[in-house]
Amino acid sequence: MRAPAIDRLSDAELMERIRARDEEALAAVYDRYSGLLYTFVLRLCKERALAEEVLQDIFATLWQTAELWDPGRGSLQAWLVTMGRNKAIDALRSRSRSEALPLTTDMRSTDEGPDEVALQRIINHEVKRALEQLPARYRDILEAVYFRGLTQREAAEKFGLPHGTVKSRIRLAIERLKRTLRARGIQE
Repeated sequence: MRAPAIDRLSDAELMERIRARDEEALAAVYDRYSGLLYTFVLRLCKERALAEEVLQDIFATLWQTAELWDPGRGSLQAWLVTMGRNKAIDALRSRSRSEALPLTTDMRSTDEGPDEVALQRIINHEVKRALEQLPARYRDILEAVYFRGLTQREAAEKFGLPHGTVKSRIRLAIERLKRTLRARGIQE
């Protein structure tokens, strides 16, 4: 059972305790903000199960990255809501990608004839070749974000890079892919 005094601590004090790995402080922040965050995320996700997953992910990320919150840049509530929005969008993108994946990888569609299937296989092969030709510093980040479902921030943490560097490498990688594919006669 949590001491009543912990509930009276400010967000900044609770975050200091979370940085020191105080689970009671995490529970206090959860009690303080989980209702608001769940309602917010549910509006975006439209599914209770997905909203619950996102909520768990928010607090797991809070626990792992508490040192990233800067009270000088905004309130804890604003930081958590922003994190929730980003994680909900990522979850929806990941779900739509995984739902679309069987069609693109299996290439069996009742609407497509053999010519369309063959053309799509060629395009997939060319995209794979173009990806393999990217320098590893671009390819690894692109694969982490687009094929493994990491957020840009998670990729930045994984590769030990600033978030801005990850964003620019993704942009440059996509530009290189487009150029390579255009040179091979494949348009968007």
